[in-house]
Amino acid sequence: MDATAFDDELGWLSHRAGSVLSVIHEDSPEKFSVVESVPTQAGARTMALDSKTHNVYVVTAKFGPPPAATADNPHPRRSIVPDSFVVLVLTK
Repeated sequence: MDATAFDDELGWLSHRAGSVLSVIHEDSPEKFSVVESVPTQAGARTMALDSKTHNVYVVTAKFGPPPAATADNPHPRRSIVPDSFVVLVLTK
């Protein structure tokens, strides 16, 4: 799970995993049900919830190839493509 947020007014728990935002309703303290699974852009992991509007914000960017592996960094991360940063706004 990459990020979680709980909306007190709607009683929904939202979490990001991979490139899907799962909206889950708390039916009771022991029972939860998936309301919707919303696809997002790959790489979107950080999430914020606006509890007044119930909008969810996730950020990501496009990724290029990783740099060449070295002895000091045998598993380098992929590079971010310049000017590709986006904020995705998911509304109810």
